[in-house]
Amino acid sequence: MNKKWERYYKITSGRKVNSILEQALEYIDSPGVAYDMGAGAGVEVKHLLRRNWTVHAVDNEESSLNFIKKSIGSCKALKLDLVPFHKLKMERCKLIFGSASFPFCHPKHFNKFWNQMRKSLQKDGIISGTFFGYKDDWSSTPTMSFQNEAKLIELFKDYEILFFDELEEDKETALGSMKHWHIYSFVLRKI
Repeated sequence: MNKKWERYYKITSGRKVNSILEQALEYIDSPGVAYDMGAGAGVEVKHLLRRNWTVHAVDNEESSLNFIKKSIGSCKALKLDLVPFHKLKMERCKLIFGSASFPFCHPKHFNKFWNQMRKSLQKDGIISGTFFGYKDDWSSTPTMSFQNEAKLIELFKDYEILFFDELEEDKETALGSMKHWHIYSFVLRKI
């Protein structure tokens, strides 16, 4: 396992469940199939499994899925998907969650990926997570996707917006380096 990722998973495995996921779950009356896009250390995966969801942990880093498998063990409700987002074959689902992971879809694949998620999400299903805006320190990274208000309006047009927030702050990353964050957080219901 890459030492950087190993350190990242150890640091983040003890954090609280993302509040955006908690908000999303308030709008769903019963468990079903969920996708955790960019599953990382598996904090949200474990949270969903404890609530009787069938969870697809999706990550492009094999080390992430190995970390999750090691920490959870054998579980029929857990599916591990080692694949870039745009190549993922998705089944019908009630929930898609992606905290700080959607931006890691390459810009040339982002629209296809977003449309694929919409098609997989059942009516009244929930998609939630975060995007990075153009004021984010990483916005000059050509292999990442960043959003602005006009693009958000386009992306959100087929959804009811249940929660939306924009945040800009200077804060350390999980690995301890300072970064200017520009984050759009959202919870959407498919219309």
